Amino acid sequence: MVANKTYVDKIISFAQKKGITPAQTELNWIGTLSNDSNMPTIMPIPSAKSKGRVAENLQTLPLFSAEEMK
Repeated sequence: MVANKTYVDKIISFAQKKGITPAQTELNWIGTLSNDSNMPTIMPIPSAKSKGRVAENLQTLPLFSAEEMK
């Protein structure tokens, strides 16, 4: 549980620096991994409880750099 909290805190901090939501951070991270030729294609299925959430999930975001993925 402590390891998960540390991971979540890092995601929240990174999202705040980028000015995006933690969910957008995760979706973008998955997309960036899928663009790596050494990784499988991953297709996330995000939650869509409201129109606002769907719009948020569909926003086009810049992919993270290799340095940011570390």
